[in-house]
Amino acid sequence: FFDALPLLLRDYDFEGRPELSFDVVPSQKTTRQAPFEPSVARVRYVASERLELPFGAVDAHRLRVELGEKWCEYWFAVEANAPRLHVLVRLEDSDGVRCELVEQTRTAYWERP
Repeated sequence: FFDALPLLLRDYDFEGRPELSFDVVPSQKTTRQAPFEPSVARVRYVASERLELPFGAVDAHRLRVELGEKWCEYWFAVEANAPRLHVLVRLEDSDGVRCELVEQTRTAYWERP
């Protein structure tokens, strides 16, 4: 699913920077009927950039995913260890959507009070 890419791409090989192609089901985030036929998504590494975000500066890898005429760019934190763990810090797409991480809090969810 295209909608799962923000999680799946955190595991991208940021060192090797391969171009990838695979079938995905287009985004299902709509109140209308969405196509369910898989299409080929192409992923490529764009750049390493320093971003100024609401919680401070972050070095990030930028990936671009193209799915037909649509595209989406994802910025993942360069830091692969805790607390960042290649977290998604920015997203922009061809529909004009733009999101940025405002804050990040790690909690020991496995410990119950």
